[in-house]
Amino acid sequence: MKKLNIEKNKSLKFFNAYFIKTNAKYFYEFKGNISELQQILRWASISNEDVYILGGGSNILVTKDKIDGLVVYVNNDDIEVYDEKIRVSSGVDSSIFSIFAYVNGLSKTEFLYGLPGKIGGAIYMNARVYENSISDILKKSRVVTYSGEIKELENKDMNFGYKDSIFQHKNYIIIDSEFELKKGDKGDILKQMDYNLKQRVKKGHFDYPSCGSVFKNSLMDDIYAGELIDNLNLKGTSIGTAEIFDKHGNFIINKNEANGKDIQKLISYIQKKVKEMKDIDLEKEVVIW
Repeated sequence: MKKLNIEKNKSLKFFNAYFIKTNAKYFYEFKGNISELQQILRWASISNEDVYILGGGSNILVTKDKIDGLVVYVNNDDIEVYDEKIRVSSGVDSSIFSIFAYVNGLSKTEFLYGLPGKIGGAIYMNARVYENSISDILKKSRVVTYSGEIKELENKDMNFGYKDSIFQHKNYIIIDSEFELKKGDKGDILKQMDYNLKQRVKKGHFDYPSCGSVFKNSLMDDIYAGELIDNLNLKGTSIGTAEIFDKHGNFIINKNEANGKDIQKLISYIQKKVKEMKDIDLEKEVVIW
């Protein structure tokens, strides 16, 4: 076990955006050594351990006192530019990626500035901000399957949809990805990045621990979860110290050491009320552990 750099009973409190207290039975930090990652995954398979992939932890809700399996924390941080393309490791923060693009005079990543989490998670969720989706600029990704096989996927292979991708349905770990950008005016790029960050601050996105949007919108039906929850006067509703944010109906915040089970109960309560009052089934965006 020591040879494979696996930690036992690792606290994950500071690895998830809600700061929920939980421990991982086994924990491995992937810093870029692919052969070691392959060994770890083979060990997990032989040992019949479930595998959980963790990046910035900005879109997960932990509801268990202990994660009974192997948590792979993706923390590789290589990033390089060539021409109008950037190859970036999945463990790079979304904002760092955006800053790197700006420094190199490249546009199209401004929408990612201020977005919590890492690039791997943004691809997994097909992160969407201000009508921009990460799939719009992604060219290809290199992945490792849970069986240890390395594959390269083109954008067309990733089955992107609204807040959806192949990675939510297949046992792949994204290692790194290549993005196709374009030259831009650095002053204009910086202005847009600054605007995006100020909007997040203004809307209270950083006021309390949260995972951001809990539910997906239904764009085809012009249904926005936050508006629905607001119209039903549910903002401010709480269970324990988990509360529907008074500034944004689609945010559930941790006001003071809330536990994951209370947040999950609040999610179920919202779904029940929306179904009763509007006959709409809200689909979760947050990933439940």
